[in-house]
Amino acid sequence: MSPGAFASQPSGDPTVKQINYYVSAYTDEVIPCPPTLDAWAAWLSSPPCPNCEAFGREGPARDGDIFEGFTLIVLGEVRAEHLGGQWRAVDPIPEGTEVYFQREVAGETGWSAEAAETSSDVLDLAAGDADPQGGPLIFACVKEGPPFVATLRIDDDGPRLDLERVQ
Repeated sequence: MSPGAFASQPSGDPTVKQINYYVSAYTDEVIPCPPTLDAWAAWLSSPPCPNCEAFGREGPARDGDIFEGFTLIVLGEVRAEHLGGQWRAVDPIPEGTEVYFQREVAGETGWSAEAAETSSDVLDLAAGDADPQGGPLIFACVKEGPPFVATLRIDDDGPRLDLERVQ
Protein backbone atom coordinates (compact mmCIF):
# COMPACT_ATOMS: atom_id res chain seq x y z
CA MET A 1 0.00 0.00 0.00
CA SER A 2 1.24 3.48 -0.71
CA PRO A 3 2.26 5.75 2.18
CA GLY A 4 -1.05 7.55 2.40
CA ALA A 5 -3.28 4.56 1.81
CA PHE A 6 -5.38 4.76 4.96
CA ALA A 7 -7.05 7.30 7.17
CA SER A 8 -4.95 8.29 10.11
CA GLN A 9 -5.01 10.29 13.30
CA PRO A 10 -7.23 13.37 13.15
CA SER A 11 -5.88 16.65 14.42
CA GLY A 12 -7.39 19.38 16.58
CA ASP A 13 -5.95 21.97 14.17
CA PRO A 14 -8.65 22.91 11.61
CA THR A 15 -6.01 23.41 8.87
CA VAL A 16 -4.82 19.80 9.29
CA LYS A 17 -7.08 17.12 7.82
CA GLN A 18 -5.00 14.15 9.03
CA ILE A 19 -1.59 13.21 10.38
CA ASN A 20 0.06 10.10 8.98
CA TYR A 21 2.73 8.32 11.05
CA TYR A 22 5.53 6.30 9.43
CA VAL A 23 7.99 4.05 11.27
CA SER A 24 11.24 4.71 9.39
CA ALA A 25 12.61 1.15 9.56
CA TYR A 26 9.55 -0.21 7.74
CA THR A 27 8.62 2.58 5.35
CA ASP A 28 9.52 2.83 1.70
CA GLU A 29 7.22 3.61 -1.23
CA VAL A 30 4.78 1.23 0.42
CA ILE A 31 3.97 0.52 4.06
CA PRO A 32 2.74 -2.67 5.75
CA CYS A 33 -0.22 -1.14 7.60
CA PRO A 34 -2.30 2.02 7.88
CA PRO A 35 -0.20 5.04 8.97
CA THR A 36 -1.73 5.32 12.45
CA LEU A 37 -0.02 4.75 15.78
CA ASP A 38 -2.51 1.98 16.63
CA ALA A 39 -2.02 0.16 13.33
CA TRP A 40 1.76 0.36 13.62
CA ALA A 41 1.61 -1.00 17.19
CA ALA A 42 -0.55 -3.93 16.06
CA TRP A 43 1.71 -4.73 13.08
CA LEU A 44 4.96 -4.38 15.05
CA SER A 45 3.77 -6.65 17.86
CA SER A 46 1.99 -9.26 15.75
CA PRO A 47 3.38 -12.75 15.16
CA PRO A 48 5.16 -13.20 11.84
CA CYS A 49 2.77 -12.36 9.04
CA PRO A 50 2.73 -12.77 5.25
CA ASN A 51 4.11 -9.29 4.59
CA CYS A 52 6.54 -9.09 7.54
CA GLU A 53 9.50 -10.64 5.74
CA ALA A 54 9.10 -8.29 2.79
CA PHE A 55 9.61 -5.39 5.19
CA GLY A 56 12.59 -6.96 6.96
CA ARG A 57 10.71 -7.74 10.15
CA GLU A 58 11.90 -11.08 11.51
CA GLY A 59 9.65 -11.36 14.54
CA PRO A 60 7.32 -9.43 16.77
CA ALA A 61 8.65 -6.38 18.56
CA ARG A 62 8.73 -6.50 22.36
CA ASP A 63 7.35 -4.24 25.04
CA GLY A 64 9.74 -1.33 25.46
CA ASP A 65 11.20 -1.45 21.94
CA ILE A 66 11.80 2.05 20.59
CA PHE A 67 11.04 3.18 17.04
CA GLU A 68 11.90 6.36 15.16
CA GLY A 69 9.65 7.76 12.50
CA PHE A 70 8.30 10.75 10.66
CA THR A 71 4.94 12.30 9.95
CA LEU A 72 3.19 13.70 6.91
CA ILE A 73 0.43 16.23 7.48
CA VAL A 74 -2.44 16.30 4.99
CA LEU A 75 -3.76 19.84 4.64
CA GLY A 76 -6.50 19.06 2.14
CA GLU A 77 -6.88 18.35 -1.53
CA VAL A 78 -7.11 20.32 -4.73
CA ARG A 79 -9.03 19.51 -7.89
CA ALA A 80 -7.57 20.09 -11.35
CA GLU A 81 -9.60 20.27 -14.56
CA HIS A 82 -8.58 20.33 -18.19
CA LEU A 83 -9.49 23.86 -19.32
CA GLY A 84 -8.39 25.71 -22.43
CA GLY A 85 -6.10 22.87 -23.50
CA GLN A 86 -4.22 22.50 -20.22
CA TRP A 87 -4.68 21.23 -16.69
CA ARG A 88 -5.45 23.94 -14.12
CA ALA A 89 -6.05 23.86 -10.38
CA VAL A 90 -9.63 25.02 -9.81
CA ASP A 91 -9.62 24.85 -6.00
CA PRO A 92 -7.54 26.98 -3.66
CA ILE A 93 -4.30 25.32 -2.62
CA PRO A 94 -4.03 25.00 1.17
CA GLU A 95 -1.43 27.33 2.65
CA GLY A 96 1.73 25.52 3.70
CA THR A 97 1.52 22.78 1.05
CA GLU A 98 5.00 21.39 0.35
CA VAL A 99 4.20 18.39 -1.83
CA TYR A 100 1.31 17.03 -3.89
CA PHE A 101 0.27 13.40 -4.36
CA GLN A 102 -2.31 12.33 -6.92
CA ARG A 103 -5.39 10.54 -5.61
CA GLU A 104 -7.69 8.23 -7.52
CA VAL A 105 -10.87 9.60 -5.94
CA ALA A 106 -11.77 12.80 -4.07
CA GLY A 107 -12.06 12.29 -0.35
CA GLU A 108 -10.10 9.05 -0.19
CA THR A 109 -7.06 8.85 2.02
CA GLY A 110 -4.56 7.09 -0.25
CA TRP A 111 -2.35 8.49 -2.96
CA SER A 112 0.21 7.47 -5.54
CA ALA A 113 3.84 7.21 -4.51
CA GLU A 114 4.83 9.73 -7.18
CA ALA A 115 4.97 13.28 -5.83
CA ALA A 116 5.46 16.82 -7.10
CA GLU A 117 6.78 19.80 -5.17
CA THR A 118 4.93 22.64 -6.89
CA SER A 119 1.44 23.04 -8.29
CA SER A 120 2.99 23.56 -11.76
CA ASP A 121 4.96 20.32 -11.44
CA VAL A 122 1.90 18.39 -10.34
CA LEU A 123 -0.10 19.67 -13.28
CA ASP A 124 2.77 18.76 -15.64
CA LEU A 125 2.86 15.31 -14.06
CA ALA A 126 -0.88 14.96 -14.58
CA ALA A 127 -0.68 16.10 -18.18
CA GLY A 128 1.53 13.17 -19.06
CA ASP A 129 -0.94 10.45 -18.05
CA ALA A 130 -4.36 12.00 -17.68
CA ASP A 131 -7.18 11.78 -20.16
CA PRO A 132 -8.61 15.31 -20.60
CA GLN A 133 -12.04 13.73 -21.12
CA GLY A 134 -11.71 11.57 -18.00
CA GLY A 135 -12.86 14.17 -15.52
CA PRO A 136 -11.02 16.12 -12.86
CA LEU A 137 -7.82 15.06 -11.16
CA ILE A 138 -7.49 15.16 -7.39
CA PHE A 139 -4.27 15.89 -5.48
CA ALA A 140 -3.57 15.57 -1.76
CA CYS A 141 -1.82 18.68 -0.43
CA VAL A 142 0.76 17.60 2.13
CA LYS A 143 3.54 19.02 4.26
CA GLU A 144 6.28 17.34 6.21
CA GLY A 145 5.52 16.99 9.89
CA PRO A 146 7.95 16.49 12.75
CA PRO A 147 9.95 13.31 13.26
CA PHE A 148 9.11 11.27 16.35
CA VAL A 149 10.40 8.61 18.72
CA ALA A 150 7.85 6.12 20.09
CA THR A 151 7.99 3.25 22.56
CA LEU A 152 5.97 0.09 21.98
CA ARG A 153 3.90 -0.81 25.03
CA ILE A 154 2.11 -4.14 25.30
CA ASP A 155 -0.27 -4.71 28.18
CA ASP A 156 -3.72 -6.19 28.88
CA ASP A 157 -5.31 -3.53 26.67
CA GLY A 158 -3.16 -4.59 23.73
CA PRO A 159 -0.23 -2.96 21.96
CA ARG A 160 0.20 0.79 21.59
CA LEU A 161 2.90 3.21 20.52
CA ASP A 162 3.53 5.95 23.05
CA LEU A 163 5.09 9.07 21.56
CA GLU A 164 8.15 9.77 23.66
CA ARG A 165 9.47 12.69 21.71
CA VAL A 166 8.33 14.71 18.75
CA GLN A 167 11.43 16.45 17.44
